[in-house]
Amino acid sequence: MTGEQKYCTHASCRTDAATELAYAGAVLQRKDLRDAAREVYSSTVRCRHQPRKGALKAPFPTRKA
Repeated sequence: MTGEQKYCTHASCRTDAATELAYAGAVLQRKDLRDAAREVYSSTVRCRHQPRKGALKAPFPTRKA
């Protein structure tokens, strides 16, 4: 995978994304999330094999005086 490409087509990444969206849609009772879970297999998803750049928890911006 190249540096510019941030989306992938790995079967495991697609399955993970579909599972998470379907679970969230069922728990929150949101039809749009369940629909997105069905569309995962026909689209590209973010690769879970590549680490994301930046801090996991970014600090809040400082208040300007």
